[in-house]
Amino acid sequence: MTTFPDFAPRFPDEEALRTALEARLPAIAEDAGAGNPALHPMVFACLRFRGDWFAVLIVPGGLRLLLMPGGGELWGDIPSGQQRFLTLGGYDWRFIAAGDAFLGDFQWCDLLGGAGLPRTMDEALAVARDALQALGLVAPATAVEDTGAHRARATGGRRGFLRALAGRR
Repeated sequence: MTTFPDFAPRFPDEEALRTALEARLPAIAEDAGAGNPALHPMVFACLRFRGDWFAVLIVPGGLRLLLMPGGGELWGDIPSGQQRFLTLGGYDWRFIAAGDAFLGDFQWCDLLGGAGLPRTMDEALAVARDALQALGLVAPATAVEDTGAHRARATGGRRGFLRALAGRR
């Protein structure tokens, strides 16, 4: 993919992206559907990877990964509602294009949902942390600090995330 040096990202830094996502979180949570009311909507992480933005969101319907353009090599512009596959962590993930007047264009992928939902917020935080490592978005030694009041124990990195994805604990 081609990078665009003159591209001006909509969100210049992690704080701007986090603020925008937190403002839209109720709508995103509603769109993700009902699930486990013990999972409180939160923006778990925002980070740049290979020039584009990723965010991991925890919503009652599960864990959702958002990809937003940042001028890097991962963003692929596709019409809203269309899907594309992006390889992260050695697996192909299906991203669906969407748009929002406030957030602009983005693509989303459900990391966990349905029968694989975490039972508690602590489990959701641990799975979200493991997901960042399993997807290759952060190095295994890099800790992503939980910004909420909850603290979670590690569930086993990539293996723990994949077990949760399969609905196993």
